[in-house]
Amino acid sequence: MKRRLVALLVSGCVAVVGAQAGQHASGSGKTSTTNYPAQFVLQDRPGDLITSDGLGPYVNGAAGVTAEFQITTTNGVISHTQFFFQFAATKRQAGRYVNLSYTAPVATGCNPSPSNNPVGSLRRGAGYGAFFIGTEPVAGTQLLAAEGSFDHGDGTLGPFRFANGVKLDPLLPYYCSDMVVVTRPSRGTWTLTTDTQASAVYFINGQAAYPANPEEVGSIAQMMSGGESGSLVGNYRMPFFMTISCSSATNCPS
Repeated sequence: MKRRLVALLVSGCVAVVGAQAGQHASGSGKTSTTNYPAQFVLQDRPGDLITSDGLGPYVNGAAGVTAEFQITTTNGVISHTQFFFQFAATKRQAGRYVNLSYTAPVATGCNPSPSNNPVGSLRRGAGYGAFFIGTEPVAGTQLLAAEGSFDHGDGTLGPFRFANGVKLDPLLPYYCSDMVVVTRPSRGTWTLTTDTQASAVYFINGQAAYPANPEEVGSIAQMMSGGESGSLVGNYRMPFFMTISCSSATNCPS
């Protein structure tokens, strides 16, 4: 069965997961953004290397967490969609964070000598992240490709990006990283994961992407220094599984 895929980018300790919308308006025009409050949960499965702080769901408006779908329209046409989250670092609020274990460097064409990669872990409470997945159709069997990043917020080591090797003329360099798989089993629920099916063919913007070497879908992230537009540090396997849900079933992207 052919599946559609949406690319994901994830950065640092605050998770950003994003996927490009299917339509992009060009030129100038009237632009507006609607925010839909949400929450997310990291499943913390055995073997996952992006995991939670163990304090339960990350809920918009609680303990310094911002988590919301952001849908932007230009001249009435959707031009950008993303799921965004950020952790506030304030003394009067309980800090939330995401654990990022970059302990599994992997050889790729962009990173042929993984033995030279730094290894360790990040556990930061300030950061941000985004996925562009808000208006994907409801279909439990449909796989979408998403692009995004986890950014731990200090502008040095990281972010960890899941980039789109299929996209033509990307805004940011593609350094042998993978896209992640997004499903929307119900109107108010999404899943985001690095899990793939070996025999599956995924599609993004009409182009085929494969969970094979060189990988286009899967768990390989690119670690950058000096921010998203900085230099490549190395490629790492960073498996994870996240569920995302709207705070209210009546206030959710259609």
